[in-house]
Amino acid sequence: KVLIAGEWRRATSGETFDVTSPVDGNVIARAQKSGTEDVEDAIRAAKEARAGFKSLSAAERLEICKRAAHIMEEHHQAFVDAVVVDLGKTPSQAESEVNSTIERLELAREEVRKIFGEYLPGDWIADTEGKAGIVLREPVGTVAAIGPFNYPLFLSASKIIPALAAGNSVVAKAPSDDPIALVMFCRVLQEAGLPDGVLNMVTGRGSEIGDLFASHEDVSMVSFTGSTSVGRNIAAQAGPKPLHLELGGNAAGIVLADAAIELAVEKTVMGAFKNAGQRCDAISRVLVEESVYDDYVQRVVKEAEGWKLGDPREEDTKVGPLVNDGAAQHVNDLVKGAESAGAELLLGGGSDACYHEATVLADVPLDADIVWEETFGPVVPIVRVRDLDHALE
Repeated sequence: KVLIAGEWRRATSGETFDVTSPVDGNVIARAQKSGTEDVEDAIRAAKEARAGFKSLSAAERLEICKRAAHIMEEHHQAFVDAVVVDLGKTPSQAESEVNSTIERLELAREEVRKIFGEYLPGDWIADTEGKAGIVLREPVGTVAAIGPFNYPLFLSASKIIPALAAGNSVVAKAPSDDPIALVMFCRVLQEAGLPDGVLNMVTGRGSEIGDLFASHEDVSMVSFTGSTSVGRNIAAQAGPKPLHLELGGNAAGIVLADAAIELAVEKTVMGAFKNAGQRCDAISRVLVEESVYDDYVQRVVKEAEGWKLGDPREEDTKVGPLVNDGAAQHVNDLVKGAESAGAELLLGGGSDACYHEATVLADVPLDADIVWEETFGPVVPIVRVRDLDHALE
């Protein structure tokens, strides 16, 4: 269900949508298909809760964060299991996400104590002698928190926790592909004593309700992590609102002749394959200096062979599924496109349902789309360069 004004309720439309596990395609939940009326209700509840929450002392807000961290610790394995089955992360990757969320609850309690005002003496100017100015930092109001699917717990929580600690109310939208962990996290904060209406959460398709979070006059700030195209649309809809946008990446690894090759191989492969490549800071391409190119490529293939694809719940699996079959097909299209452009496929290259093999592409030409697009899958595209200047160019 969705959380609005402290009540767990069904969407106004009565409609739901299936949440399927990319691990095996099974339906693991039915989430509420929120519409604009539900979003309006959530934003209204957040606005009405502002004044009461603002009057709550900072010490009380921090105590709620502390209790929430303890509750998450008590239900640690349930959160790990939810991330594994809902997104397809390996248990160790899911555990890292859960631990980071608990740590964020604790770190926010330290950081919020550093929110200071300012005292401005007036005697720098003759006509303001005997006067002073005081700058107070106030909550911005209601923060819209829209997190991505690839860290369904941590990145949404990283928006919600600081906003609450600083005295804001929040309206959150759970990622449609894997909403379960965020629903659980909202329940934790409710159990920890967060007043009704301060945190509201809806589930539904961003394409149908996303614009309202950005354009609504009672939303004071938008924090979004996701694709660059959606981020641009939010910026266009938001007008003068403060924005926190964390958008797509296309990070390059550069390997030069003086590199410790074995270490470079290990870290670049991990950077490309961790979380099945579904990270905005993943290594999307590796630019390798000619003098060490052949050695690097041979070592990468050997290293990549150790990244076993399969059910993430199996102990030796290192690459699980992508979030859905459409994501896997998109990655495969980029791989096939690179081959058509002249790249050499050295390992992997296949996909089935939500799974895409750990893939190594060598001699990828610069006109291949995979060089320029965010791959978001387990692929190492390798580009030959003359030297550092060529790599930077």
